[in-house]
Amino acid sequence: MLAEHETVHILGRKILQVRQSGTREELHRLLGQLHGHSHRFQEGLGQAVKAMRDNAAATASRRCDRDVGIQESGKKLQID
Repeated sequence: MLAEHETVHILGRKILQVRQSGTREELHRLLGQLHGHSHRFQEGLGQAVKAMRDNAAATASRRCDRDVGIQESGKKLQID
């Protein structure tokens, strides 16, 4: 994902240079490349965010299960 991010920045700089002194075809070619790399970067970012959310939800679930277990064991100790 970091490589895609870097590539997007490099292409952006090239596009600015080509806009000033390049051909229309060259500009369209670079814009097409930028679109592809940008799309892959966004997909990777979306997957990373989903993984972080899933991990946070799993961690919260484990904490909840642990806390319920502690409460239940506390109740059992009080009953005995």
